[in-house]
Amino acid sequence: MEKEKFDIDKTASSLSVKASAGGNVLELEEIVYLAENTDAQDDDIKQLLHELHEEGITFYSGFRLDKQSIKELNKRIKDSSEEEMNSVKGREDPVVLYLNETAELEFLSSDREQELLYSICDGDEDAIGELIEGCLYLPVWTAQRYIGKGVLYLDLVQEGNLLLMTLTDGWQDDNISFSAYCVFRLCRLMQELTREEEKPVKIPAAMAEDLAKVIKSLKKLSASGEKAKAEDIAKDTGLSEERVGEMLAFGRNMTEPERTDDEAESQLSAQVAEMLAALPEDEAKAVAMNFGLSGKSPMSVQEIANAMNISEEEAGKLLQQGVKRLGN
Repeated sequence: MEKEKFDIDKTASSLSVKASAGGNVLELEEIVYLAENTDAQDDDIKQLLHELHEEGITFYSGFRLDKQSIKELNKRIKDSSEEEMNSVKGREDPVVLYLNETAELEFLSSDREQELLYSICDGDEDAIGELIEGCLYLPVWTAQRYIGKGVLYLDLVQEGNLLLMTLTDGWQDDNISFSAYCVFRLCRLMQELTREEEKPVKIPAAMAEDLAKVIKSLKKLSASGEKAKAEDIAKDTGLSEERVGEMLAFGRNMTEPERTDDEAESQLSAQVAEMLAALPEDEAKAVAMNFGLSGKSPMSVQEIANAMNISEEEAGKLLQQGVKRLGN
């Protein structure tokens, strides 16, 4: 289904009117709607949230975890698929255990969140831990929307927790609702993880890194105008010729068994480019730049950092996480 075109002025005006009618508070469902139904990009949402923050508008989810709500949520999860039901056999229910642990945490109020953001921007590392802990309910809350869509509930929550920690690392913005921005990113992540149509081909984790090396080497060696041989690729990547051959064969076998080595580069690049659609936006950019999948020459971590206006450490982390996620 084609998504609505995001209009920041129209959206900001509409949300401002809603907020003024509700004590200058908006439900996080408003952000969920934008993530699921519009083509809004990361920078669009940041700009929108900055504008709303300047108007003093805050967000709330209304989400609470008590014995009854945990029981109802767990029933929904178990009823959604046989795989969810089978995940419990022979042991304590991991969903109930996790939800009970989360329920013991204190969810952040908008005021406390703002105080923590000020402290984080002032270099208080302890505040980061409190922000993460106080926002751990967000992946739990968001993942409810994607129950029964092919991914185990706790897997969605764990991926959401990883994203939450990634977002807080290096965060330096105290003029925005962190919770609202986090929900937008969580929704986009879980949409990709549960996407039922046009799912990218999964590459075994053990192959992902070696396959990426071969693609990068093929592009670099082919730039000279000469055909890249397996032995040349092996020397360039540090892989054995046998391993290089396996990677080329893997690329050929993903579609037609009669592909030639010359066609392998194109096929491998096409498959990896398709998988980039399943990555969070920043990770996809970093991976595409590093492996030369964006129509340009492969870029180093430093070049990626400069292009994305981030630190080398952040660029390296995005690249590492992206390659790891491709394997998973």
